[in-house]
Order: sequence, then structure tokens, then C-alpha cells
Amino acid sequence: MTDQEEERYLLGGSNERWLVIEAKPLDSVRITKRRHLRWAHIIFRVVAGGTIFILTLIVMSHWKQAQAWALSKDIVTPAPSIKPGISSPVPGISSQQSIVLALADDLGYNDFGFASSDMGACTPFVDELMASGIELKNLYASSVCTPSRGSLLTGKYPARLGLQHWQIEPAQSWGLSLNFETMAQWLQRAGYSTIAIGKWHLGHYTAQYTPTQRGFDKFFGFYSGGIDYFTRQAICTQNKECFFDYGDDKDNQSVQFATIEMTSKAIDYLKALNHQPTFLYFALPNSHAPIAPPAWAYREFNQCAQPIQNHARRAFAVLTALWDQALRNISQFYTQENSPVWIVLSDNGADPAFGGSNYPLRGAKKYLFEGGVRVRGFFWSPLFASSTRKRYYTGLFHIADLAPTLIAGFLNRADLLPDDLDGVNHWNQLIHYDDDELSYCRQDEDESKESNYPRNEVLLGLDYLNSTLDYLGYLRMAIIFCDGRYSCFKALYNVEQVFWYLPPSDPDTIIDPTPTNFRYSALYNLSNDPGERRDLQLHFPDIFQALQTKLIQSYSTTMTRAANLPTDFTAFSKWREDTSMNRIKPWRATPISNLCLNLTKTRLQFETEQGLLSPHIDCSSYST
Repeated sequence: MTDQEEERYLLGGSNERWLVIEAKPLDSVRITKRRHLRWAHIIFRVVAGGTIFILTLIVMSHWKQAQAWALSKDIVTPAPSIKPGISSPVPGISSQQSIVLALADDLGYNDFGFASSDMGACTPFVDELMASGIELKNLYASSVCTPSRGSLLTGKYPARLGLQHWQIEPAQSWGLSLNFETMAQWLQRAGYSTIAIGKWHLGHYTAQYTPTQRGFDKFFGFYSGGIDYFTRQAICTQNKECFFDYGDDKDNQSVQFATIEMTSKAIDYLKALNHQPTFLYFALPNSHAPIAPPAWAYREFNQCAQPIQNHARRAFAVLTALWDQALRNISQFYTQENSPVWIVLSDNGADPAFGGSNYPLRGAKKYLFEGGVRVRGFFWSPLFASSTRKRYYTGLFHIADLAPTLIAGFLNRADLLPDDLDGVNHWNQLIHYDDDELSYCRQDEDESKESNYPRNEVLLGLDYLNSTLDYLGYLRMAIIFCDGRYSCFKALYNVEQVFWYLPPSDPDTIIDPTPTNFRYSALYNLSNDPGERRDLQLHFPDIFQALQTKLIQSYSTTMTRAANLPTDFTAFSKWREDTSMNRIKPWRATPISNLCLNLTKTRLQFETEQGLLSPHIDCSSYST
């Protein structure tokens, strides 16, 4: 081996013949010289590589700043092609196909079997549907029941309905304003028979607020937020006097577990309609508290329950398995020729205190982090083209979008809808989805293309009340804004701070998701941080400020007065007069306004000064 050949070998020569030629002894001077050459080459590589790295960081920094500046401008002035309302209607699949809208209660992001870390055997029917359906990968709802259900049935944001704060308690005199029509009323006009089963939770203090006055031909379930699955109790006073909420204005208690009886009643109603086009709003209480499945269910769903060691989590899993079985039983009513389109989703995130799980997302029910508002959901129909099935739809989707998507898209009846909806129609994108299309909230985006999804932002929260229904002193807000070229940013302002909650593995642990900070603000890039672990508001202050400006200028100006009113104690005396064991039912003949006298002056002053619109009781005259 020559000197030149050995130097090449020591410096990393790649020719294989240097590995087989035997090296000859060299004197120490020549070896030292070659060592110097070797270290000089290494130092050169390090210096050159470091220089390139630093230059790359500088370029990337300026590029990101340019992106942030451009995105902040887009936020303030959104593209004209993406705006609130209904996108152009497209031909539907079948105007005669029935619809089943299955709304789970408090089922978390980690609670659907097909995507769960520990409940994989609990929802076989839902998993089967999902396997040949279209999953909504970026589906958002409200953080609690009443506002989510209001948005679902009206196509409007809760802040436009007066439902932005908390939820209706059994003895409160407020609800979804009678000024707003529901999806059921629109479907009635399209020739559908309409059935509501399970939880209502949109008001019941007068008969006008109940389901059969809001577009449903038949109703069987309960008006309030939750019931005991065995006794049907909905509320007990401090004196341990309990009131019951169950039935269809005729039936009272039953010996059957509530989930089973509601499912049986739904099938009875469907049979009576003899396969007419039907809209079934199937809103069972599963898996809302109280978490107490029957003993026999643990045995029947042993494959689901047995691997789960934590008691609360196991009970929650069994209630979820009962929900899945109920959906399967509904499906068996339909024949292959008249199978319905299914829409399956949850109304909000799970509450870990009662065994639910949203992991790996942050947060829980009641809070505006992803775990409280990002939910699982999908569409399924036997008439979907084979190329449409087993797909992920990654467009940003809000629960308010379901009504226009079904009616303007599936039925091609945009003429039935108001022109001021917040929801948008995704039907064309759902059934003609292209794998190569740019998708929101994913890392593998092609930044050279623009998204053609109909929505690029979602209002997640806009509230001004505290737990006593007084003015907070500030706005509590959250929004997601996605730009097809860059990222999906989520901004939180003055929210309650909670964290991440793994499903507990030991038997007795109970999770307590109590907030540690009540005025927490942050900015997250959901495209690469869906777990909301890295706050970017200091890195992208322009985006953080632009989103706050948008919330105040575009959304708070169209917000309505919160409909919330304090407890109406007249309800209890009226319920006691009912001979059917203290049953909850409407207790007033017409809405009243003197309950405004119970509202705080600071709340009334804020609502008056802001000029908030009021489709509900007009309390403005009581602000002095």
C-alpha cells in the first residue's frame, strides 16, 4: 500500500480493495504526518457543517416569522372562499334513505374500541361500522351536553343560541330558544318521520320546549341531564326528596335497565312506521354518570370488562358495551335493502372522574382543551361507493356542521335551511375525498397546495359567566384556525387549566381533574402537538393576538345573551302535585320574565353595555 493509499484508507476511503491489502510498516514521522492530515480533515468537516447548520437555523427562523406574519394576516382577513354558512349543495345519495343519528353521552377520545388503549373489545358493532365508514378525524363539539346538543340540532354555535354557559339543571326555567328551529323540523318538511330516544337536555320548563314540540313525532326518554339507570331518579334535594325523569308523558317507571327499555321503545316506534323514511335521534344516556351497569352485564361483556383492573373504568366500559349492543339491536330492525345512513359520535369528551378517558389528549369534559371538545365520530352508509369507504376525513368539522351536511348535502335540500347557519356542508368533500388532498392538522402536508375544505376555523368557546351565573369580569374564549399552507393553531384565553389523565391501572384510583389555574391562556400548533404540551404564544405573538382580535371582533359581536337562569323553586311544588311519584315534567304554562330579578346587577350591566342580542327572556329592563 502506498502512502497515498493508506492516507485515503484512514480518512474513510470507500474502495473495498483497501480492506484486503496488507499495510506495510511506516516510520513514525510519516504516521504523525498522516494523523495531522486526518485531524485537519475532521476539523474542516465540523466547521463546515456547523456553519451550514447555523445558516439553516437563520433561514428557518426568518421563514417561520414570515409564515406567522402571513398567517396572522389571514386570520384577521380570512379568504373569501371560506366563510360561515352553507357551501354549494351537491347531489345526495338517496332522499328516501333513513337516518340514524347515534349520540353517545360523555364517551371520550380513548373510549371507542377501534381507537382505545384498553377498551378494544367493548364496541364491536361500532368498530364494524367504522371499518367501512368515513371517520371524522378532526371533529369538535362543546365541552358539555346542552351546548353540544343545541349546536347539533340547529347548526349554530352555542354562543349564537344563548347556550354558551354550562348546562340546564332539572329545575331551571330556560332552554333552546323557541326562535330557533331544529334539524327534526327541517326533516319533517322533507317527508321524514322523526323519533327522539333518550336524553333531551334542551329545556322542559314549558311544554313548548319539549321534543314533541320541537320537530319530533315521537319521544321516549328523559328531559334533564342524567338519570339513574335503575330508579330513573334525576335529582334529589338536600332533604333527600328525589324526583324522577322518565317516559313519554304516559309511561313512568319500569323494571328494565334504562338503556334496554329505551332501545326496545325505539324499535317499537320503527316497526309501527313500517320502513318509512325515518330520522331516529338515538341519544342514550350511556356512558354518563351514575356509572352503575347491571351485574349480569359484567358477565355478558366479560371480554370487554375482564382486562380492565380499575373499578370505575371497568364499569364505564360495560356501560359502553351496552351502548354498542343497543346500536346493533337497532341495526337488526333494518333490512339490507333499507339500511340507513349512520352518524355516530359523542357529545363531548369524557369525565375521567367517572371512568372515561380522553388520553392522549389533554383535559376532560367541562374544559376547552382537546380532551373536552375533540370527539370521535363517523358516517356510514351501504350506498357509499367502495372508494369512499374506510376513509379518514381530515377536514375541520364542528358538530354544528352535521345538520347542513345531512340536509343540504345528503338530501340536496338546502332550501329547507336558514341562511344564517354557522354550520357548513361537507358532503361533497366526504363522498369525493381524495387521498392526495391537503389535510388539516397533519404533519404530512404538501405545502404547495391549498385546502379546499369548507371550514378553516372553529369557535370552541365564548363565555362570560361564572358558576354562580354572575359576570366573570372577562371573556373565556377558545378558537382553532387552520391555514392550508401552514398549520392548525388553537388559542385559549382565560380558560380553566387541566392536564393529562391516563386510565388508572390499579383498582381503586379515582381521577380528579380539578383546575389549577382559572385564567390560563396559551397557543398550540395542533398539527404537530395535538396533546397541547408546548405553549407557543411567545414564539408567535402575532398569531396569538390576531386570533384574540378575531374572537372579539367577529364572534363576540354576534353573541347572544346567555339563557341561564337560577333555580325556579316553583318546579318542586308542581312536581310534588303529580301523583306519579314526583315526576319531572313542564311546570309553567308560558315563559316568564320576573326571574330576571334574580340575576346579578354586574351580569345585567355587562349584557346591556355589550348590546347582546336576546332571543330569550328580555332582561334588559331589569338592569337598573
